[in-house]
Amino acid sequence: MISERLINGNASLRSNANFFLLSKASNDTMVFLEAHKFLINKFLMMTTVTEYNRRTTDG
Repeated sequence: MISERLINGNASLRSNANFFLLSKASNDTMVFLEAHKFLINKFLMMTTVTEYNRRTTDG
């Protein structure tokens, strides 16, 4: 009876820990993707401005 309860308690703790790790990993991934999306947009904007300046100054 007591050992069964301990096993069940450990299993639920383990599943909670796994869920926490999964949610943390997905959160880190989202942060990573957001940061890169920002950098890619910035890079695209810079290259677009550079290309525009180059085309307009060439005549």
